[in-house]
Amino acid sequence: MNCGARVIVTIHVTSHDIARGVLGDPDLCPVALSLRRAISNRWSAAVERHDVILLRHGDDRPLPPLRLPPAAAHFADQFDHGGHDAVGPMRFVIELPEGVVGDGAGRHGG
Repeated sequence: MNCGARVIVTIHVTSHDIARGVLGDPDLCPVALSLRRAISNRWSAAVERHDVILLRHGDDRPLPPLRLPPAAAHFADQFDHGGHDAVGPMRFVIELPEGVVGDGAGRHGG
């Protein structure tokens, strides 16, 4: 599946994402919740270990995994092992396929 060129996007993990996050749940990790705001509503995002898994609704095969930046991977580990109080709001930059990124995403110049 080709989703076009890649774009650089800033992802903001908010205190609301952290409060809604579920320990050990790839679909409800605060990082996954924050990624969903940056992608089109035709896609879902999950965080498995240190990778982002993107799946278009209605498809049964996700895109190849995208590696989380080290700070975001560390955040996900801290959340899963220490809970809601172990982390705070943060932001990170990631390259996403252009065809996945939603209109409201924090795109960087290009």
